[in-house]
Amino acid sequence: GRYRLPRQAFTFTANHAPTARRVLHELGLGQTFRRLAHPLDPVFQIALPGHRFDVHGDEAAFEREVEREFPDVRRPIIDFCRRISQHARSTDRLFERDLAWPPESLLERRELAQMAASFELDREDKRERMLSELPDLHPFRSAMLAPLAFTAQADPDTITTLQLARLLDGHLRDAVSIDGGLAALSNLLVDKIRSHSGHLRMRERASQIVVGRAGATGIRLAGSDEEIGCAHVIAGVDVAKIARLLSDRSPFEQMFERLGEPQPRFYRFTLNAIIAATGVPEGMRRDVYYIRDSRRPLHSENLIHVELSRLDERESLLCIEALLPARAVEDRDGSLDGARERLLDALDDLLPFLDQHLLGLDSPHDGRKPWFRDPNVDQALDPL
Repeated sequence: GRYRLPRQAFTFTANHAPTARRVLHELGLGQTFRRLAHPLDPVFQIALPGHRFDVHGDEAAFEREVEREFPDVRRPIIDFCRRISQHARSTDRLFERDLAWPPESLLERRELAQMAASFELDREDKRERMLSELPDLHPFRSAMLAPLAFTAQADPDTITTLQLARLLDGHLRDAVSIDGGLAALSNLLVDKIRSHSGHLRMRERASQIVVGRAGATGIRLAGSDEEIGCAHVIAGVDVAKIARLLSDRSPFEQMFERLGEPQPRFYRFTLNAIIAATGVPEGMRRDVYYIRDSRRPLHSENLIHVELSRLDERESLLCIEALLPARAVEDRDGSLDGARERLLDALDDLLPFLDQHLLGLDSPHDGRKPWFRDPNVDQALDPL
């Protein structure tokens, strides 16, 4: 109908990054991007049992929130945030350099090794050292990992110090919302590619990556067997799908023997809920990370991200996200069948009386039809 719903919540957290600034500048998108982007203050809100606080990019405002919620550990929390900021700003220099990724020549490898040593980019994870002044089960630990669980594209338990510093500082320093979300940013890039005589084949699929002795030589398209010559292939899919497109999989097999084969740990599940604007609690921010139990793992119904946006004067949209364990989804044990209901039940404490204000539900991931409340009938919630 009249609704355009997102496939996922989206906040642009790379606004401060040298690579993002460089890309936007080289594409001539600086002015257009600034028109679409809006600074966030507060950046996000954390809700967990016994605590609810806003996270601000402004240090003074954040200190006031910490003083109110965690007065006993105020100093360790402020010191942690300052260390995060210092670490992230020092590593900005790493991404400002024109380094070869991956390094091939002896000089390139030596330069990267020197940079890695100067930034302590070794295998030892020092994340715990940065949080060492907080008690092991303190809820602030989970509070800082919650937004990264959705933005790191990795298992929350494996987030490194470098990821922690850069991603969290990205939220705190210059995070912005974009009119139209991720779809608008994608369309902006698509238009720029086409304006520079680039070609986009959005409906085409590759059947094979053609590889020669020196590397990739082209892509063969499914259906037509047309071959497009190229020297590099960038694939935004999981490793297993890439391997199926190669006639010679030995390079991947050799890499897996050394490093192990990467496996999906979680799938992002999105549920869009259209609600009456009167059902939005006072004080609820644009982004809320809701932790039901800080002692339990940060996934499934224990960690929920809610992005709030206003559709018009009468209606608002809640884009609700959760991370579902990959094993449960892949085993097809019915975990997706009741995901809508489980998320709505889990949100009872955060959004009281949600069911009374709910006007519509839809998810791009569970295969179920959209549900809308009939305004002329006093019906119970029945998304089926």
